[in-house]
Amino acid sequence: TLVCSMGLNIEGVSSLGTSLSFETSYTLTRLIIQVVAMSSENQEPQSTFNPYRTTMCDVYISGEPQNPPHPFISHLYVALKGSGVYVLGNHTEPNINDLFLSGAIEGCRVSIIVFTTDYAKSTVCLQELVKIMECHRRSKVQKVVPVFYCLYPSEVSNQSGYFGEVLLDTLERNSTDESKVLSYRTALREASAISPTFLPDIWNERKVIENIVGHVTSLLDATDLFVAQNPVGVHSHVQDLIQLLNNQNEDGVLIMAIWGMAGIGKTTIAKALYNQISHNFEVKKFVPNIKDRIMKNSSRTSSLEEELLLFFQERVTTKTHNADSTRDKWWGLPHIKVLLILDDVRSERELEVLPVTRECFGPGSIIIITTRTKQDRLHEIGVNHIYRVKEMDYNECVELFSWSAFNKATPERSYSGLINYAIEYSDGLPLALVCVGSAVSEKSIQEWENVLDSFKRFPFQDVWQVLKENIDSVGSEEKKIFLELAYLRHLFIGMNRNDISQILQEAVRNAAPRAIKGLEEHSLVWFDEDKLCMNRLLQDIGREMYMKKSSIEPQQRPYDVFLSFRGKETRSKFISHLYASLENAGIYVFKDENGLARGEKLSISLLKAIGESKTSIIILSPNYAFSRWCLQELEDIMICCKNKTQKVLPVFYHIDPSEVRNQTGKFGQAFDNLMRRYPDKIKGKEQSWRKALREVGCIAGFVIRKS
Repeated sequence: TLVCSMGLNIEGVSSLGTSLSFETSYTLTRLIIQVVAMSSENQEPQSTFNPYRTTMCDVYISGEPQNPPHPFISHLYVALKGSGVYVLGNHTEPNINDLFLSGAIEGCRVSIIVFTTDYAKSTVCLQELVKIMECHRRSKVQKVVPVFYCLYPSEVSNQSGYFGEVLLDTLERNSTDESKVLSYRTALREASAISPTFLPDIWNERKVIENIVGHVTSLLDATDLFVAQNPVGVHSHVQDLIQLLNNQNEDGVLIMAIWGMAGIGKTTIAKALYNQISHNFEVKKFVPNIKDRIMKNSSRTSSLEEELLLFFQERVTTKTHNADSTRDKWWGLPHIKVLLILDDVRSERELEVLPVTRECFGPGSIIIITTRTKQDRLHEIGVNHIYRVKEMDYNECVELFSWSAFNKATPERSYSGLINYAIEYSDGLPLALVCVGSAVSEKSIQEWENVLDSFKRFPFQDVWQVLKENIDSVGSEEKKIFLELAYLRHLFIGMNRNDISQILQEAVRNAAPRAIKGLEEHSLVWFDEDKLCMNRLLQDIGREMYMKKSSIEPQQRPYDVFLSFRGKETRSKFISHLYASLENAGIYVFKDENGLARGEKLSISLLKAIGESKTSIIILSPNYAFSRWCLQELEDIMICCKNKTQKVLPVFYHIDPSEVRNQTGKFGQAFDNLMRRYPDKIKGKEQSWRKALREVGCIAGFVIRKS
């Protein structure tokens, strides 16, 4: 009755049973019922993401949005760029709201507010102003420069005159929220009280712009970079780097790379190092977001190189002459002691054009590159040290998460279980810890559970975007391999490098070692004592990308059942009946004749089949343990079982479960014979196979005795 109610083809099972004993037929029917029950469990839905990103610059200009831009703002923008300053503003970006929300204001060092008579007509300007003043109050590092064009500071402060009328009209039309109105008025009063103030004379605009540029560049030279709201663990990295710098030859130029995966804190560490050592240099420059700036510029690196050249020329007396080569362009600077930090360098092209050679600057100069890619070009330009930024340790994770969630260094005891859960899943990545901590801040325990559960299934948008960019930055072969590794993480993580290379030969032929090296250089994987490691968030995002890509093909959908068996003694009898019965019951089954070519043995196809199956049925026959391929299958299946990614049903065919658990009797003899026959090929596997046999022997399954 149960079988029929589930829609199974009971006739197919019964007819097959005519060549089997009653016990075997009955066991077969029960087995199929249990497999169907396991396969009908709900599967977790796939996630979708809508990523956004953050920006950092030297100066942000907030002014009345016009098309074309206000002439004064355009002239000021050009003058700042001509002094080697990296400038952004609401007139330079096509999508104002995205720019505002993405944190460009939060990431800048100086904000210039150009108050014009119609400034208050724009709610975007007023929102920007509130954000600017909030950052100024909070960080004490970000500077604000107010400019009053054709109006007096008192008109802005008191919200009087024509400016006050425009503001009142805007508030009446757009805002009924009293708290928002109060924030606008407060920000206007605070900004207008900052000195020095600049009041451009329309008849002498050039002189005023020169004064503003001079003031801004002096602020940039004197101002520390904003590192982080809670720079947990940064100090130890800075001390390590200073120790490396102290070992340099004072007569030479030191070039160092800070290398690590996306979101690990390379930029934060570089800014903290800049703040600590920049006073020792005649000229210093931190160049942010090189990759983003080059992507936005059609002329690629040329404008950035020109900006740097202008910056250094403004600060030295010797001028360059016309020349074509990179070295000649920077002629005249080899006598200057320079600190130059190039942030987020991605390509060899950038390194070729930018001034990252010893000939460009004087003795004692330091060039630091932050990158997520350990390129060959780094060695070609003579990098002295490549400093790898590793994941945070547990104590650092607790402190950073606590600052983000509770605004203090130590967490609340009542949240300890949830905190450990968040820390475990963030896997030492500062970006993820801050995002999760901020998301649960000031929420109840129930809300915490919902947020953390959501994060586990669908990583937050900014985390997703940053890590996906890291994955997409590799070549097609490397990306294919990475997605395979992430999808089958339960099998590959912890596996020996050589074993991985052998298995992956099928996917990329003989290019596996080179592809794995490329993944290491892009900070996507690393090896600890020759065992594969991968950040947990990268695993999840890579797996999601693989599933999305391969789910289009029907033949690539997950299997209901993977059959593991020793063919010689079970194929013609029990396996053929079991396979047919499962197929008749509508259960999608993988067995090696279907999925693998003859002689393929252990391969990526087999690992995929194991990893994609909801249930594994292991037919443990007397000679099962004489096959090293069967034992390797078993080990991989038990890893999936341990990670709760699949169910396991053992069938003890003509043996007792205790023989499997203890490796005794005929089953134990077969295992011992294998150990003696192939000592070189199975070196180092005996203990892991014995463990897998003990584990599967303890699982409740089906026993089919001889009849």
